[in-house]
Amino acid sequence: MKEKIKDIRNALDNGCFLSALALALTLPDICGRVKFRGEKGKKVYIYWFDEFVSPYYQSDDKYADVYKGTEFNGTVCYSLRCAYLHSGNADLKEQDPYIEINQFDLCLSNNKNSGVYVDMHEVITPDCSDEKMYRVRLDVRKLCKILCDAAEKYYIDHEDKEMFKEHAIRIISMEEEMCRINSNYKPITAGELQK
Repeated sequence: MKEKIKDIRNALDNGCFLSALALALTLPDICGRVKFRGEKGKKVYIYWFDEFVSPYYQSDDKYADVYKGTEFNGTVCYSLRCAYLHSGNADLKEQDPYIEINQFDLCLSNNKNSGVYVDMHEVITPDCSDEKMYRVRLDVRKLCKILCDAAEKYYIDHEDKEMFKEHAIRIISMEEEMCRINSNYKPITAGELQK
C-alpha cells in the first residue's frame, strides 16, 4: 500500500496526472477488500469511499438540498474509476445511468492552492425551464491527494498489515536477479549496448 501511495505522489510531483489518477482510483478497491475481508466489487468500493473519503467532499449542510445530485460520493467515484480504467474517459452515465451529473470535468490547479479554486458543484436550469443540469468539476491533483491521504490513514490505523500484502505487485529487477544467481555477472552499461 505504501509503495502505491508513494508512486501516486511521485507521479503528481512529476506532472504525470493521468498515471496518478489511474492508480489512485484503485486505492478504495484495495482498502475496501481489506475492510470487508476479501469481498470485492462495487458495493465494497462505495462503502469504503463513503466512510473514509466522502467527508473530504461534503458540502456545508445548509446547501445540501441545493446541490443534491452533484455530490462526489462512492457511487460517482466508482463510476469514474470504471469509466477511466475500462474506457479511458470520464463518461459517468455510461457506467451508471442513475447518476444525475450531466457534465463531469477533471481540472488541474496549481500545486499551491490544492484545487480550492477549481472544485465546483453546480445545478443550473437552462433556458429558465424546469429541467435541471448537474455539473461537477474536480481538481485531479486534489482528488489523488485525498485518496492517498484516506488510504494512508486507513493503512496506518489498520492493525493487520498482512492483509494488504495480497494487494501488492512485486517487480523483479533482472540485474539483481542475475547478480544473485551468478556472482561473476557484470551488469551491461548503456555504452556497451551501443558498441
